[in-house]
Amino acid sequence: HDLRTPLATILGSVTSLRQLGDRMDPEDRADLLAAIEEETDRLSRLVADLLAMTRLEAGLDVRRDWIDVADAVAAAADHLRRVHSAHPVRLTRSPAATPVRGDATLLEQVVFNLGDNAAKASPAGAAIDLGVGRNADGVEVSITDRGRGLSPEEIERLFAPDEPDGERPAARSGSGLGLAIARRVVAAMGGTMAAESRGDGVAGTRVTLRLPTGPDPAAAEHEGRVE
Repeated sequence: HDLRTPLATILGSVTSLRQLGDRMDPEDRADLLAAIEEETDRLSRLVADLLAMTRLEAGLDVRRDWIDVADAVAAAADHLRRVHSAHPVRLTRSPAATPVRGDATLLEQVVFNLGDNAAKASPAGAAIDLGVGRNADGVEVSITDRGRGLSPEEIERLFAPDEPDGERPAARSGSGLGLAIARRVVAAMGGTMAAESRGDGVAGTRVTLRLPTGPDPAAAEHEGRVE
């Protein structure tokens, strides 16, 4: 179903453009082109998820190059801003370098998947907060939405890989393979992933990734900032 839906939208939009062409209003053509772009991006992400899951199921190791977590999260934030323009995406970075051994492409995909779900769980116009910081044990990445929050039972089921749509937590319905893959990718990088309702008087859920880090090669020159 997740693959058929974007394919059907793309095919329908292309067929309309071929058959009607210049007879369509410019606004209608723009809407169809936007739909093609959006669904192609969605399909690309689904295929990437499937390839990542296949890679993990086959027992292939995640690349363990030195990467900077903040750079991967910033790339994910830029992608989220393009896909979810109705949601301000705020990124807060640590003033210190955040090196870990891992796969920058997969980490960016993990953060994007989590941010994508956060946007879907939040009301229109609500901000999505991404944070990158260092702690005593390594690097911490957080993704915070403004949805209704989740019960302890829903949080326990949140990362289950094969639940039918009807049994998936309502705030994450339609998340597909993303969350199960995200946890497995983070585990393959030596890290952990957990979720919690915010509990600070504000609705929403926070997902936190914790990754072991190497020695800090250099302290960053700039203070932490919100972008």
